[in-house]
Amino acid sequence: MIRPTRATGGIAALALALAVTALLLASPAAALAAGSLPLFLLWRGWRFERDLAAAAGSLTVNREVDRTILRQGTAATVRVRADLAVPAGMTVRVRDLPPAVAVGEGVLSPPGKTTTYTIRLMAPGETSFAGVVIEASDAFFSRDLVCRQFNAPHLRVFPAGTTEAGRGKGAGRGDAEVDRRASRPEGRAYRTGCPRVPALPHGRRPRADRLEGHGPARRLLHTTAGRA
Repeated sequence: MIRPTRATGGIAALALALAVTALLLASPAAALAAGSLPLFLLWRGWRFERDLAAAAGSLTVNREVDRTILRQGTAATVRVRADLAVPAGMTVRVRDLPPAVAVGEGVLSPPGKTTTYTIRLMAPGETSFAGVVIEASDAFFSRDLVCRQFNAPHLRVFPAGTTEAGRGKGAGRGDAEVDRRASRPEGRAYRTGCPRVPALPHGRRPRADRLEGHGPARRLLHTTAGRA
């Protein structure tokens, strides 16, 4: 929303005073001045909005992030530069807007200057930047205009303690915590196959009723005895 400056407030107060004077003194000159000042402010407001729209139309943003795939809570460095045509009589500064889940704030700078700041993404998932905000002002009005279309690049954030098998800029061993203990099975290790039959002296055969818990061995003993 457009905001008036102190100069605009002073002109509005002067117009009100002239209007009161014109009513009390019946002065045509005061009445003319009191009516002209609001028209002047309306024209300046329309011109300010037109110049701001022209500046926003020429805006280009170049944003670089040192990593686009990162772990939750990891710091990322952002380099951004915004260029636009500044209208005459207007002061313009641009500030980058980090993702909504990020901790950190962009630096307010004039157009054409590269700024660097650090953010930490605190929530997992895919996210993107919130755009940039143009802070423009002239002698009579000021306004902050948010441009949401400049949201590249997109970032992928994984929860702390997980591993991402995909590839991307910044993805490496330093950005993925691998819990190797979690990948190992818990409990005892079991071996499949036929259990070993207890060893007996030469010439003696084990009795089937003594092979408790050795079902496959018991069946093997019966089969051998039948063939004999």
